[in-house]
This record gives sequence, structure tokens and C-alpha cells, in this order.
Amino acid sequence: MMVFGIIFALAGQGHTTYMRNKILKTSLKLWADNVDKAPNLSIVHNNLGKEYHDRGLYTKAYEEYKKAIQLNRYINLAQTGLAYYNSGNYYLYEKKDIDRAFPYFKKAKEIGTSCSEIWASLSYTQIIKGNISKAYQYIHEGRGYWPEDVKLLGNLCKTLIKDKRIDEAIKEAYKILLIEPDDIYVLSILGEVFRRKGDYTKAIRYWEKYLKKIPTSIKGNFALIELYSKAGKRQLLYETIGKIMYLKREKSFYDVIVLCSKNEEFIDYVPDPEIIMPIIQKTLLNEAKSINANRK
Repeated sequence: MMVFGIIFALAGQGHTTYMRNKILKTSLKLWADNVDKAPNLSIVHNNLGKEYHDRGLYTKAYEEYKKAIQLNRYINLAQTGLAYYNSGNYYLYEKKDIDRAFPYFKKAKEIGTSCSEIWASLSYTQIIKGNISKAYQYIHEGRGYWPEDVKLLGNLCKTLIKDKRIDEAIKEAYKILLIEPDDIYVLSILGEVFRRKGDYTKAIRYWEKYLKKIPTSIKGNFALIELYSKAGKRQLLYETIGKIMYLKREKSFYDVIVLCSKNEEFIDYVPDPEIIMPIIQKTLLNEAKSINANRK
């Protein structure tokens, strides 16, 4: 999560600061201590909330963001925007509640323009809701301040995919690689756009690169199941189905596919059970027949 560039000035200096840092070895303890000493300052609650978030304590993080907003005692507008932005992230990613997240992002935008991720989050909510025109609007506004922001460009690619403007999506995706060659998520975008164009060789190449970075991605493995089937790569298909069998645990293939279709992270590629299930069933049946034949 991007911090707005604000550094809380501790009161103590010199030997006092040295002893303070020695005693308070972790940043969580540091900001908890600051909250105890200055409970009426919003920034200490903002920063303690971030420490909780970084440790996976999302509800406790949100409680601190909420206190920061209620106190409304900030040094500058950037801090105020950060509290609203963080609260929006809580509802978007932890509660999966776009309708409650959106007003927080909108309020952060109204307060100031010091963070590109505000526009990225605003456009992301609209992509999920299928509001293409609004997504374009927020992306365009954000790129007015940050024309080479990778998250905004990534959201532009996803919006173009939703809008079936595939060639334009490819063009924008390649821009991301020029700006940030190590970006992981653009690999899934390129994998999907080439899948849609019917260029299975390139699609497979990019999805395989993506899975080297995130091997446990259900999305990437389902995409390769479909692509390996179309490309006639039988052994790789069987191996990928095996990976999904491990990743899905006790769930059925069908249930996992349905869950994927409801997951907002599957904006670029959404597995279709009517395509994927017959591939899996046929592959496993053929493999079982092959094993039985070899035993005879």
C-alpha cells in the first residue's frame, strides 16, 4: 500500500530517540506507543492501522482508520485522504463490498490528488461492476497526473478487454512491460488477450511466465488447461489438471470454477465450466484408460 509521504515527527531527539528506538524494536509497538501518548491525533491511528493491515489483522486495521476519520485531526489533507483510502481498501478486499468501498475512494479523491492508487481503486471498482464508461473516466483522470502509472495502465488493459478492444489492450500491455519489465500481472493480461485472438502459442508463453511467478494461481492453471487442450499438449494438460487437483483440496472442480467466476480478481480471464469441465473429464478418462491398458 502506498503511503502518502508523511513521516510522523517524534518528539524526542538525540539520546531520547536512541533509547526509544532501542526499547520499541518493532514498528507495531512504536505506533501503538504513539497512540497511547497522542490518542487524539489521526496520523497515529492511520499508521497503527497500516501496521495491523501488514500483519493480516484487517478488522483491527479498519478500527484504527475509522478512529482517524472520526477524530479528523490531521497535519494536512494527504493524511485525511489516506484514512479514507485505507478504509476503502478494507471494504473492497476484505469485505468484498464494492458499494461500501466506493464512497471512501471517492472521498479520498475529493480531498486530494497525492496518490495514484486512489484512481486505480476507483477505476477497479467500476471494472468489477461492469461500468466501462466510468472506468475509462477514472483511468483518464488518473493518467492526467500519472501517465505512466502501471496500475492505471493495467486497469486500462482490463477495461479494454471488457470492451472487446483487444488490439488496443495488447498495445497498452506492452507499454507496461517497457515501464516495468518485471510486472507480474501484465503477463496474465497478455496471456488472455492472445487467447482471445486465437494465438495459443503466445497465450501459453505468457501464462507459463505468469505461473512461474505465481505457481499457485488457480486462474493461471485453468487458463492453461483450456490452452493446452486447444494446442494438443496432452502431457502438459494432464500435469496442469494434477496441479488443480492439489490446489482445490476437498472442493470439486466445478465448485472451484464457479468460485473463480465470482472472484473479482478474475477480471481478465474467467474459466467457463462448460469448456473446462469436459476437458478435465475427458483427459482424466483417457489417462485412466491408458493406465489400465499398460497394466494388461
